[in-house]
Amino acid sequence: MPELYPDPVEGPYTVPSGTDIADGPQAFRDFADSLGGLSDTLEIVEIAGDHTATAVEMGGLFTYSGLDSPTLTIPDGLAPVGSVFAVSNLSDAADSAVTVETPNLTETVGQYAIVSFTQVAVDVWIPNGGGAGGGEEPKDPTAPPDPGVFDEVAGTGGTYFDKTIDETTYRTVEFLDDGTFVLSEPGAVSWWLGSAGGSGGTYNGNGVLGAGGGHGAVWEMHDYYLPAGTYTVTIGQPGSRASAQGGATVITPETPLSNMITSFSCRGGQGGSGSAGAGPNTQYPFADATTQGGITRVTDSQPYYTGGTPGAGYGGGAAGLGGGVTGRMGGPTLTITGWGQADFDYGKGGSSQYGSDAVVVNCGYGGDGDHQNGFANGSSGRAYIRVRVVE
Repeated sequence: MPELYPDPVEGPYTVPSGTDIADGPQAFRDFADSLGGLSDTLEIVEIAGDHTATAVEMGGLFTYSGLDSPTLTIPDGLAPVGSVFAVSNLSDAADSAVTVETPNLTETVGQYAIVSFTQVAVDVWIPNGGGAGGGEEPKDPTAPPDPGVFDEVAGTGGTYFDKTIDETTYRTVEFLDDGTFVLSEPGAVSWWLGSAGGSGGTYNGNGVLGAGGGHGAVWEMHDYYLPAGTYTVTIGQPGSRASAQGGATVITPETPLSNMITSFSCRGGQGGSGSAGAGPNTQYPFADATTQGGITRVTDSQPYYTGGTPGAGYGGGAAGLGGGVTGRMGGPTLTITGWGQADFDYGKGGSSQYGSDAVVVNCGYGGDGDHQNGFANGSSGRAYIRVRVVE
């Protein structure tokens, strides 16, 4: 092998022949040194065979120059989101390939190719560069991962249909009752979860009406990476007593994701108070502005509406998903578009007047308040899970 550029200023410079094989790792170090000692902080890991990466190796370059086809494994939870690493295959064997296995994908790095990887979400790695030999167009690191694939035969309780939105077709499964969906292939999954509304309040006496129950909350999530497996969907159900909170609508994986995420839960609507209290305000899917299922709540994801104020002999109406109120009548629903086979109304607030509106199942209504035992329970929730259809 000729010695290239022994002195970056004086030379001498040797022109390699077509049969000379470059010393890739050394050339990379030389290049890094020319930038001012970058190689002192850049980890270069020369692997001789199958290798499982460690946390201290993240951010570095894995190189292979043998004649076989080893596997580089990136374990779950190895590094924080935003981490990167690269793999170069410098093998003399034309059929050599380095197989890179991350929690969400398997990528092959062919002879003389180099591929970098970026972690764009928890355990979601996206490759950039041509794995087969440098000829492929680099992938956009901000693009969502490939979509998951439903095993519709194995799933239970749901109704499957196709829906096209803005020229993108989605395979969607609707749940009006509890069921399961199964991913035969991991990938990006989106969901809309609606919880049950809260029960109306009641005053244990005559002449005073309890407040209306809060509407069911909703949670819309797009392109969240889920591994293959079975997921249980639990549809929130209304309570069975006055002022009861509505049930949460929940997606539960068969095993915790990244050893820490046990479920994705959209909490139920608040029950209306007795003693002619104020009506509940807008109901949000999470209890506060912390995180749920590894995802930070976006506080402006839906408007904030206030419930009604109580008056003489009655409580306040609850805010609806579609608007607030000032008096005893419940707030309006919001029309949900783009998820069901047809648009539907969701999230009416309960009134402080029993029987003011019929409770519609699977629509997250808050129940009406009344006196004595004349309150109404809220209505149940629903869920939609979908994946992009790849032509």
